Amino acid sequence: MPGKPAARIGDMHICNAMNPGMPPTRHVGGPIIEGVETVVTGNQKQSTVTHKCICQGPTDVIAEGATTVLVNNLPAARLGDHTIHGGIIVEGYESVLIGNEGAPGAAKLDTAALSELQDPGKLISNLQGEAQRIVGLPPPTIA
Repeated sequence: MPGKPAARIGDMHICNAMNPGMPPTRHVGGPIIEGVETVVTGNQKQSTVTHKCICQGPTDVIAEGATTVLVNNLPAARLGDHTIHGGIIVEGYESVLIGNEGAPGAAKLDTAALSELQDPGKLISNLQGEAQRIVGLPPPTIA
């Protein structure tokens, strides 16, 4: 079975999170805004787990990717992968299919624990460490 279309800078995601209030308002999602500088897919930078997406309220982060395709040691993002707000990537580059649907499941971060963090810097650091743990790499060391 073929993989899923590659997700890159500019590809869209939708978000299911709700802002509290009366009445509560739904986040709407938006484009992926980060990608790997050295990996270009269809003239755009390829995105991975830990890359940011525009969202109403706090920035959303890609939380799921292909276990069989690593970009800079992180799972490559694809159409249908999830974000920490519970959103889904809804656009991808159809000419580049990533992963194999017959392979073991996608890498997925522990988003319940991570979503409680309020500091974006800590969140990104923890997401990167969690993504590396998922793919079997040692935790990063800070020099």
